[in-house]
Amino acid sequence: MEQIFTLFSLGKAARISLAASLFALGAMIHMLFPWGTAPGFILILAGYAPLLLKKITNKPSDKGLEEWRPVSMAEIDKIADSLAETKKKRTHTMGGTAGRILLSLLGLVVVSVSFAMASETSAYFSRPCSPKKCHASRLSSPPRLETGLSPHPT
Repeated sequence: MEQIFTLFSLGKAARISLAASLFALGAMIHMLFPWGTAPGFILILAGYAPLLLKKITNKPSDKGLEEWRPVSMAEIDKIADSLAETKKKRTHTMGGTAGRILLSLLGLVVVSVSFAMASETSAYFSRPCSPKKCHASRLSSPPRLETGLSPHPT
């Protein structure tokens, strides 16, 4: 299916790069400047403009007045046989009922192992510290950055 765009006469690569640059510019303005929320949002929305497609309809181009020819019963049987064969092959490639059961069991094992690992990790990181360490860490000052600038304006 051919894509027909509403705005501009650019190629697909040029449209995508124009949209990406508008998105990036809008995000940059939004993040860098305190007043940049509204202009950044407008630029991000403007990034969608090059990507707008014309409406697509499935209306047929002909009027349906062409000549209809009857189909033989042999051709109908051939189509029905090929549909039955593809259904059989699809079931065979998925492993049938046994394959589905094994896949479900594998999924259950993966989910339960994931939950076990998550609870183990959270239990490891949520251990309380001793009162001396907790009290000492609360009293100590935060680490200083070696920038040469004073943290407090004078």
